[in-house]
Amino acid sequence: MAVMEGMIPVLVAFCGGVLGAALGGLNAFILCGLASIVGTLLTMVTGDATFNQIVTWGPFLGPHVAFAGGVVAAAYAARMGKLCSGRNVLVALFGFNDPSILAVGGMFGALGYLMKWGLDAIPDIGSAAWTNTIALSIVITTAIGRWAFGRTGILGRVPQDRSRWRLSRDEAWQPWPSGPFQVFLVGVGVSLPVAYSVQALPASMGLFFGFGALSLLFFQFGAKIPVILHIALSAEFLTLATGHVGWGLVFGVLAAFLTEWLACVFLIHGDTHVDPPAMSLVVIFTMYPVCRVIGVFSLTGLMPYLFAFIICITGVYLLYRLQKVS
Repeated sequence: MAVMEGMIPVLVAFCGGVLGAALGGLNAFILCGLASIVGTLLTMVTGDATFNQIVTWGPFLGPHVAFAGGVVAAAYAARMGKLCSGRNVLVALFGFNDPSILAVGGMFGALGYLMKWGLDAIPDIGSAAWTNTIALSIVITTAIGRWAFGRTGILGRVPQDRSRWRLSRDEAWQPWPSGPFQVFLVGVGVSLPVAYSVQALPASMGLFFGFGALSLLFFQFGAKIPVILHIALSAEFLTLATGHVGWGLVFGVLAAFLTEWLACVFLIHGDTHVDPPAMSLVVIFTMYPVCRVIGVFSLTGLMPYLFAFIICITGVYLLYRLQKVS
């Protein structure tokens, strides 16, 4: 009986992966964003975080389950010739009337759940979690999906007449390229108000991630909006963890630039989707305990804002130089 009860979450995760494939990975992620908003509001009102633990981040709508399952199912559908690109995570795969596509989503949803369970067993660094295991599960699961169903390898294939770093409309990780100053302005424009709000309302952690994920509904309908969920979550987490708006700004802006660089390395020249926002969250959430142990967060006052300024200048310069590479 105990074994069967232990298997139920895995079976639920399989169902979550099936749902992610049926709806499409992006649509499943939008539902996760809506659940995060509802769950965070419930937590703020009642003090009970069960909804977020079970629904938002659990074995059904958790992005490591439903989103990742939908992403890998899209890669499989493309390999089977039913989808024009394995990077297309907007399409609801239920319309292909192929149970094998949904089954692949289910299997990788269950894999994502088990992956997170295994990663959670790794000891903390100090008293802080060593990384964001949900984001890392997404990265690993979708990388396995590319290895299994893609043809371009983990780093993709860059045509001989092009640079890995110079973006064009058909190569950007979003359907439109972003210049360095636009990345900088969005990074600051999201991070600072989110950090300010979370410092005033600590129980709102997850609310702005939810807004960012839910905003992808506009993306689904073709609006040229920025993807901001990773920026918002980084700013939320670091502000809550350090109690300082400046550190939320630092890591939110860093997440914005990291995502652009990681997309160039892993996504835009590949034939399946691997998620740059999830990758940047892995970096940010791994940096936090390391910086905490070595005492970086003892720097307060204006110092975090100085760091944010340096990151902005450096990020704009490096992204500009890289995008100018012939």
